Amino acid sequence: MNSNFPVHPELSDAAPRFNPGIIGALARRLLRIHGWRIVGILPNHRKVVMAGFPHTSNWDGYYAILFVLALGLRISLIIKKSWMDGAFGRFLAWMNFIGVDRKNPAGFAKQVAAEFNRQDSFWLGVTPEGTRTNASEIKTGFHRIARAAEAVIVPVCIDFDNKYIRVLPALETTEDAAADTKRLLACLPGNAWPHHPEKLSGPAREALTENGELVRARPLDS
Repeated sequence: MNSNFPVHPELSDAAPRFNPGIIGALARRLLRIHGWRIVGILPNHRKVVMAGFPHTSNWDGYYAILFVLALGLRISLIIKKSWMDGAFGRFLAWMNFIGVDRKNPAGFAKQVAAEFNRQDSFWLGVTPEGTRTNASEIKTGFHRIARAAEAVIVPVCIDFDNKYIRVLPALETTEDAAADTKRLLACLPGNAWPHHPEKLSGPAREALTENGELVRARPLDS
């Protein structure tokens, strides 16, 4: 492992930010202890939908929280509404997380659209697979939100093989949600490896499969 490789990139000028103080320092320390690194370049856009892939474990959420705290990036991550209960829920609310009521997706979309319109700079983090286990399709709500907000979509891949969180170049959206989703999934090979390969969604598995085998993520410093 190249010890000179940066643990995390600099925030872009347009990125919304906050000061997590000692908690941010702890997050960076935990990433180093776990051997994880955040790599890539954060986009210089004020309206961003960060799409995280693949989603097969609660560990994805753990590293997402460390990602946000380590960078001091004010991004609204989408989580299950039940996670917003109790003391931990108050901590997540402090971090600007949004709890989703899956029984009312239309209400959630309106809530997020209002936030994009209200704030000068707003970044949203989503997991388009929607569930940790064998999703049959990619939910396109993230695309509708991005189109309505005139936001770019930034792929963020988690790689449990090499312990990277990889921020990939931004994608401009078109009116064709299916084509844009296909371009997003095309970013996975070489950049993503799930915690539980057996729980991959159907579309992510298809994107990561070549000649009948899953394509493992590549190390950046080998």
